[in-house]
Amino acid sequence: MKRRWLLALLALATPLMAFGFTKWRQGTINGGQQYAERRGVGSDASADAIESGGIGPDSHWPTKLFVWTRIARYPPARVHHRFEDGDTIRLGPIELTAHITGGHTKGCTSWSFPVRDGERELQVVHACSLTVFSGLVRLIEPERYPGIRADYERTFRVLRSLPVDIWVTTHARRFDRYRKFVDRAKTEDPVAPFIDRDGYLTYIASAEESLKRVLAEQQRKRDAE
Repeated sequence: MKRRWLLALLALATPLMAFGFTKWRQGTINGGQQYAERRGVGSDASADAIESGGIGPDSHWPTKLFVWTRIARYPPARVHHRFEDGDTIRLGPIELTAHITGGHTKGCTSWSFPVRDGERELQVVHACSLTVFSGLVRLIEPERYPGIRADYERTFRVLRSLPVDIWVTTHARRFDRYRKFVDRAKTEDPVAPFIDRDGYLTYIASAEESLKRVLAEQQRKRDAE
């Protein structure tokens, strides 16, 4: 039983462990600032933004404004290691595999790793955000950054290809954390509510439909001009 509680806590802690190196944008990096100051890591696409204090090559204007006015600026963090897609990074006893899943930001990174629950091994995925902001992100030329649509499409393929038992995201509502916490207290196996491959696939499918909808809207507006 103790191992199962630890596994449930691990599912909760995953976004925090990934805070320092999953995305550069404000709201994510702050959580990992102290860790990043000791041993920061980041993808090539996100490292420059992390080290600059918040502005990257794919930043949209509200982010730049917030950083320039210091509303959302954070202290620049040194990136000691720039990882590539498929690289592994060890955090204590946990070995995480990096999956570059660009789109939301160019350097958006998802992480996968195994955990043990008694005699069984479970596969965990921390999925990077798939949100598409229709009013801020251009998917048609000129794109927010070159290749953003291709990045999103690749991201959907990569995430669907990963073996998943437990999944989490930086934004807790996306993986229904509250419901899973409530259900955990009602079941004999507290890990069971976190095993949710169907929810993971729904998360991806919903994001893909959102991308298609935003793209169609932008194409209609362009054609009407």
